[in-house]
Amino acid sequence: MGISCGGKDYLLKFPGNLKEQHMKNINLSYSNSPVCEYIGSKIYELLGIPVHSTILGIRNDKIVVACEDFLKNGDRLYEFELP
Repeated sequence: MGISCGGKDYLLKFPGNLKEQHMKNINLSYSNSPVCEYIGSKIYELLGIPVHSTILGIRNDKIVVACEDFLKNGDRLYEFELP
């Protein structure tokens, strides 16, 4: 889901649904991956490594991370999946 905040475009990332993964002995229903991405980005930023800007927030009662769009006009994002 895309949003605009402060004149910048962001992509919202939601937590993964763990109930659909059928994992044994797991009491959580959603992962904490948005929090991990937010903290990881801040750590890299503190180390001086260029990263995209992130904002932690809540949407539909779930913790989400908003990742700033890093593409410039004319850029294209190519998605791929590793084997």
